Amino acid sequence: MNIFERFYSRLVREFFRVSNYSYLKKYKSVLKNKNTFKTNIKNVNTFYNSHIIDNKIEENKIGTETLIIHIPYGGLGDHLLYSHIPRIAKQNGSYKKVFLSKKSLIRNSNHLKYIWEKNPYFDGLSELENFHDYNSEHISCFDEAKGNILDQIMLSYGLDDNIRWHEPELYFDVPIFPELFGKTVYDPNFISYSGGLSSLKIEKYFNNQNYAINFQFIARSNLALPVIDFDQSIQDNSFEEFCGIIVSCEKLICLTTGTATLAAALRKPAFVIYGNNIQSYFLHSKNHKYIKI
Repeated sequence: MNIFERFYSRLVREFFRVSNYSYLKKYKSVLKNKNTFKTNIKNVNTFYNSHIIDNKIEENKIGTETLIIHIPYGGLGDHLLYSHIPRIAKQNGSYKKVFLSKKSLIRNSNHLKYIWEKNPYFDGLSELENFHDYNSEHISCFDEAKGNILDQIMLSYGLDDNIRWHEPELYFDVPIFPELFGKTVYDPNFISYSGGLSSLKIEKYFNNQNYAINFQFIARSNLALPVIDFDQSIQDNSFEEFCGIIVSCEKLICLTTGTATLAAALRKPAFVIYGNNIQSYFLHSKNHKYIKI
């Protein structure tokens, strides 16, 4: 993406943020009169970090026995798109150890804990990196008819398990909340571009489809696209709880953001809403139903 495309993207994003401002005010007013469902997990076991930082990697073994993953983007979804690499690297015998470069970007320490530290094929963090950056230039050259973005990332590392349409991977037990059985949950939050969507547009779509939103996640920022017609707010207190809500509900509706990629990792089918100019390689899961509005 060149400087002009970035400027245009930011300009469009700001336009929709401002146009959605009045709707957010209405949402906050409605929110005051809604109950908030909070998950009831106490004393969640803290994961014991057995994956120590290893600064003794022999540089001459990088690329032969040791693979160091460097992720140039810091979002939840960005990291999940690499989560299958350690398993494939070890199972096909290409590498004995797989590390994550400490120079990788990451927005939330929970993502490091739950995506990487709990992965049994992951060996730790490294000060070193192999300068392998997977970026949009690689994606644009990929034939999407033959797989998805996770496959392309795998191939870019010189790995191939002869499987296509990979899903992200997680390795921990997710709590279940029976209160959410049979319920519809909508997550209005996103950080990256949503395709020029607005709360009003999404609300109209829900009404046309006769979707009853039983639970709506609390808006985490002014970028969120909450609807006004919903029964109850829902709020998670940890990443584990967030995963538990996703798994426990009957129907999950979200945007093309980390929630959608996380749902794919949890093998939870989702209805994923997107707008204009969303690149098709972000619609990467066969389990989801992608809806352009």
